[in-house]
Amino acid sequence: MEKIEDPFFEAKEQITFQFSEARYLYDLYVKTAREGNIGTSSTLLDISNELWKIINEIDDCLIDLEEVVFAVERQPEKYKISDEEASERRLFVNRARNDLEQMQKDMSEPVEDVCCRREEKLLKQTVHDEESLDNSLAMSPKLALKYQKLLEDEQDTQLDYVFGTVQNLREQASIMGRELEEQFELIEEVDTRIERTGEKLKRGFRNMKWVIKKNEGKFLSKVLENNLSKTKYLPIL
Repeated sequence: MEKIEDPFFEAKEQITFQFSEARYLYDLYVKTAREGNIGTSSTLLDISNELWKIINEIDDCLIDLEEVVFAVERQPEKYKISDEEASERRLFVNRARNDLEQMQKDMSEPVEDVCCRREEKLLKQTVHDEESLDNSLAMSPKLALKYQKLLEDEQDTQLDYVFGTVQNLREQASIMGRELEEQFELIEEVDTRIERTGEKLKRGFRNMKWVIKKNEGKFLSKVLENNLSKTKYLPIL
């Protein structure tokens, strides 16, 4: 009978590596939340999104691996493995599933609760456990640089945002200054026009009074002349 290639070990290696990434991100998530520096909120969101992405990938891999383990348990003769090996594989899958569900539960809770529970857990650990934890967080230089770059990029983004805000405020202040200056010039121009119009009105009134007075004199003279001419022809009683 032809021996069928066993995909378990490749899937196991992939899941183990993904868990290593997830644990690193999880501790980075807790550490960032505990420090609470400028830009923490957006940094936490980036880390959380990346962590959930890996969690979902682990979940998909585990589903496939569980199917493989189940298939091997049904027909172990095809894969040439013992019952003990099959039990170890089932144990690995169950532990991975439990760890994944716990991580999903932790990430679904408020970050404050996660930090408190994490601190309590660290306080209860022995020196050996702490060393094991440090070892579990030992990542490849490439991955460590990747997330260090993520933090640096986030800080650069925050600085760019602050700088951009300052620049916008300066531009707005400059625009407001120019608008105020233009309004002041417009007001001065209106005042000048009003003043000129007032002067023209005054001159107009003066001319009008002069014309009226002049015409009044002519009118009175004419009236007197008419009256005198009429008296010449009146009969003497």
